[in-house]
Amino acid sequence: MSKRGKLILLGLFIFVFACVFSTNVYFSWADDESMSVPEDQDEEITEEVEAQVLTVAPKTQDKRWDMSFGVETGYDDNVFKYANDDQNEFDAGTNPDKFANVDSIDDMITRLFLKLSLKNNFNEDTKTTLSLKARGNIYGRNSVKNYESYQAEVAHEFNKNFLSLTYLNVPDFFLRNLYDRDITSGNRYRKTKFERDKISLKYRRKVNNDLMWWIIYGYEEYDYNGDFKEYNNHANEVNLSLLYRLNPKLRAKLYYIFKRCEANAYDDEPNADFDISHRQHSPGIQFIFQPVDKWQFLLRYAYTLRDYTTDNSETIDPFHSGRENKIHNIRLKATRKFQNNWELFCQYEYETKDAKLTVDDATMADATLLGYNKNEVTIGTEYSF
Repeated sequence: MSKRGKLILLGLFIFVFACVFSTNVYFSWADDESMSVPEDQDEEITEEVEAQVLTVAPKTQDKRWDMSFGVETGYDDNVFKYANDDQNEFDAGTNPDKFANVDSIDDMITRLFLKLSLKNNFNEDTKTTLSLKARGNIYGRNSVKNYESYQAEVAHEFNKNFLSLTYLNVPDFFLRNLYDRDITSGNRYRKTKFERDKISLKYRRKVNNDLMWWIIYGYEEYDYNGDFKEYNNHANEVNLSLLYRLNPKLRAKLYYIFKRCEANAYDDEPNADFDISHRQHSPGIQFIFQPVDKWQFLLRYAYTLRDYTTDNSETIDPFHSGRENKIHNIRLKATRKFQNNWELFCQYEYETKDAKLTVDDATMADATLLGYNKNEVTIGTEYSF
């Protein structure tokens, strides 16, 4: 974890303990956003915005500490999000430098998480929560993709309002081997890794039993390894969401996310540098169907439009000048609760990307910018103590 991340985490602890010992504590994931998982950057990060609308934790609990543990395993047929041309090139073995450290296009993934929360419940109107979460991601064959993430959150609930501050750190994430134009001979592909830090401030308002809305502001930074300092960037993000109960068994969520990313676009090398600065629009819709208390079904569709905003010409930066990405994501999830503190789930996710370039796609094969398709199937369980 970076020095900046440690200072932020320390500040969160100081704040929360001031809250904990001056008011009461309570924890609920009524509309919790699952932790964002790093997937790509030169496409950067595909933000995960699933809002879990599970059964609210009972308000009669008086425990001060709560712990949850989860494990899931899944199969992903395109873990590096390679285009079809890249997959054919990998199978042919004609470009070993590009696929160094890549053992397979597909893989089995095991994910583990542990979550601790400090809570109390003496007052129905005022509750405060501190939660800490650690998550590990283990790849069966491509161990270079293994990574962990850490999250701390302070949440305060008062009357029908909810306010939270969240810090997320991903200390070391391997994207893939990318083309380095600063190298003029020999192997021109290098490992691409980064550290990610994100702070989010969330306000939620419950209008009535059928309607709630929330707004989230996020600020994040990506710090790349030395070969790709020009990709260092920071981003501001605003998330507007509305959750409405259509009937006692069906709820719908609408959301829109706007993101503005500014990249460093400079390193110490003499060659012109790539610029991944962009604007991103991400609307989505989600339905949550709960026919009986112990079953829940989720269907989500998300669309992302990303426009790259570099002022570089096609000659200087053909990979990003005038480029536009369109991503479609569909997720289906079924959850079965066996007890109040134990559940099983299965999930299917499909994602496809189309990249529109201002130059001939055939000249961009080495950039790994062409469209891809990926499917992932996951089963998992979560248990709370």
